[in-house]
Amino acid sequence: HSQRPLLNKTQDERVNRRLLMSSDDNSISMEMHDISGYQEAPLLSLEQACNKLHIENLSNYIAKAKNMSRRSRNGLTQDEQAAIHLYTQETPLYLLLNTALRQVHGCDLTSWYAYLKLFIIALQKLSPYRGTVWRGVPRDLSAKYEKSDVKTWWGFSSCTSSLDILTSSSFLGSTGVRTLFNIEIFNGREISEFSDHCSEKEILLLPGTCVRVVGQMKQSDGLQIVHLKQIEAPHFLLENHIRAKPIRQITEKYSQNRKTAYNDSPEEEYGYEQKYFAAQGTATAKPPPTFYAQLELANNISSDEEKAKLLQHLLCINNLSDKMLADIVECIITIYSDQEKYELLQLVLKRSSLSNKQLETTVELIHDIRSDNYKANSLKTLLSREQFIAQHFSIIIEATEEIYSDGDKSNFYKDLMNSRYLQLVDYCMLLYAIKNINNDASKRELLCKLAPKLPKTNPKISRAYIDAADSIYSSQDKATATLAFQ
Repeated sequence: HSQRPLLNKTQDERVNRRLLMSSDDNSISMEMHDISGYQEAPLLSLEQACNKLHIENLSNYIAKAKNMSRRSRNGLTQDEQAAIHLYTQETPLYLLLNTALRQVHGCDLTSWYAYLKLFIIALQKLSPYRGTVWRGVPRDLSAKYEKSDVKTWWGFSSCTSSLDILTSSSFLGSTGVRTLFNIEIFNGREISEFSDHCSEKEILLLPGTCVRVVGQMKQSDGLQIVHLKQIEAPHFLLENHIRAKPIRQITEKYSQNRKTAYNDSPEEEYGYEQKYFAAQGTATAKPPPTFYAQLELANNISSDEEKAKLLQHLLCINNLSDKMLADIVECIITIYSDQEKYELLQLVLKRSSLSNKQLETTVELIHDIRSDNYKANSLKTLLSREQFIAQHFSIIIEATEEIYSDGDKSNFYKDLMNSRYLQLVDYCMLLYAIKNINNDASKRELLCKLAPKLPKTNPKISRAYIDAADSIYSSQDKATATLAFQ
């Protein structure tokens, strides 16, 4: 289909065309299919995984992707990061892959299996993104998206978390016929950190994503806005390898370093009371008679502000069982506003008595906050629970690594290293986390502050410290950090 012309050749080369929906995205097949065959493919390097793909200049695109993925991030290997980067480059690869995915029987996918395995494992290691994202197309598609319709998008679908990006002159612009999709999702993957278009806040929706049309609105300037909401798919194109992770499997999730995917059974058909009494292994405090009725009401409120007011009332209940608090947190996560989430989280953390299970549930909420500042401040509040920090140090480090700002991350690490209960293994994890900080000055400052606290005769500590110091690019900062450990 014809697309709105872009501003000039330079911009055309740098615009992420995937944010604009193609006509193929709306092709409808009534026949469900899966791509389970990729699971049997061997896990290979990116070069080997792409060996059966016949794309002109592919070796150059791979070399670029590998070059841009030399620094370890989010626990992904260089090949895993490069697999994501390769997908985001302006090459025929992503178009050909998505065309193959949309084939009814997946018959054209065999040559893609090795690359898909590497790509999917990389995405599997990233935390699910929950929130509102945007897609667009410079045409009127409102007739194809009538209220209550359910659509399945078979290919990988690129969205952005920034409305400003999509409505800029490089994409949809502010005039002419166009359709803007506002999508509430719970299982996207934020890939900007690994993308060739790192400034466009790209969220990737997985093949087989199902959405329901909530409604639509027509604007006077030719703009159609369609409101969509992701729902559980009746079948899952990628089977069970990238499912949304359930909120009550926190400890297991982080102990396996995000390498396990979970089957999260839909609970929409059951009432809240039924879910409560069916729960096992939680505290047995009985909820007040109206608790779940009010919680169900909160879940059905669309306004963040009004929903937060009702949840504040529920958080004033003295004896909240593990299950009750987990259900409140699950409702808080549906709030889009980080400020509202943060204020509710502070109410949770200020409770005089929180069980270990409730603290773990609270960390899950911290993960869901997008703002670096709110996330860092929430983690700082959690530091007062020193024994919990010591028992669940890896969970705290995992949450901190999601902070993009080196300043916010460094400030938290400074406070964290003052904990009285840190063990040898905790120091090793902390050193590894410091190694992943990008700013040399911040890294040097943290290492110099931590060095006097470390047992220098321990070989594991020594190795971890030297690795962290050696990752500093500045020769002067590297020397200063190294000498601090002598």
